[in-house]
Amino acid sequence: MKIRRIPIAALIVLLSLGLVSYLWYQKHHSLAGEGPVDEAGNVPLDPPIERDLEAIKQRGTLTILAPYNSTTHFLLRGEPMGYEYELLQAFAREHGLKLVMEVVKNQKTLYQMLNRGEGDIVAARIIPKQEDEAKVSFTHTLYRTEPALVQQKAPLDKANLPEPVKTAIASEPADIKPDEMEINARLITKPSHLAGETVTLPRRSAYQRTLIELADEISGDIHVVEVGGKIDDEALINKVAKGDIEYTIVQNNLAELKEAYFTNIKIRPLVGVSNRIAWVVRKNSSELLKELNRWIDHKKNGSLFDKMYKKYFIDREGLQGARCKRVPHA
Repeated sequence: MKIRRIPIAALIVLLSLGLVSYLWYQKHHSLAGEGPVDEAGNVPLDPPIERDLEAIKQRGTLTILAPYNSTTHFLLRGEPMGYEYELLQAFAREHGLKLVMEVVKNQKTLYQMLNRGEGDIVAARIIPKQEDEAKVSFTHTLYRTEPALVQQKAPLDKANLPEPVKTAIASEPADIKPDEMEINARLITKPSHLAGETVTLPRRSAYQRTLIELADEISGDIHVVEVGGKIDDEALINKVAKGDIEYTIVQNNLAELKEAYFTNIKIRPLVGVSNRIAWVVRKNSSELLKELNRWIDHKKNGSLFDKMYKKYFIDREGLQGARCKRVPHA
């Protein structure tokens, strides 16, 4: 398949518009994930409520628990978009359901909120983990991607970044103080070079196991710092670009998008095998899981999945039409 690419400058403009929309959304919307459930990620999950596909159809709405990020779900000039959003919108439409996106700031609470009935599906670039299989159910694979190391290749003050990018980095709170870490000038070019280095991950990241396996393979310690709260993988990429932390690991297709935006970061090497990405439902939502799996398998034989993947992970050309749409005032 021949892939057409758009100029880096155009991609930077698109990503900048997405960031502006994100800041507007944060300011004008009350997001889910606030309140007592915020601590749910640190306690055992509640038993799942009883609500399967038939009850969802009777209610008429399909509620999705999702973070606000650059590929799952976001607003661009007021228009809801995202790879997982568009796929779930198609699923809901084909089943006569209204799609409701419940934006969750703290991703550690997603499974607790799911079991409590605050949503029906979790969509958050989820990598299924073996230890979670007894708690929730994972759908068939949406796509696969490898873990990639993200590192800074040029200090912020020496990087020739576009002004929108500099503004975005400067506006981020420095909750990890730059003077607590010294950026290593040596670029990591092989996974074995990570021996003795410190890698920062979101708490409960699936890539913690990847680093444990890599440390065993290279016979050297890799120091892992887990960041709690509402810090996610995209926030850690920003911190690498800013110089607050040295290294993080994220999904490679996401890293490639961010490398076009933060031109002072480098996203190699790959540090493990590819992982599958899936949606999540309650353990007792067997009919919903069965129908999602049937739909995914059917649609992957057509053009929808390829079209959406190309749109959001390869060239994002499909987003250009949204640029002329205004962000509504609150």
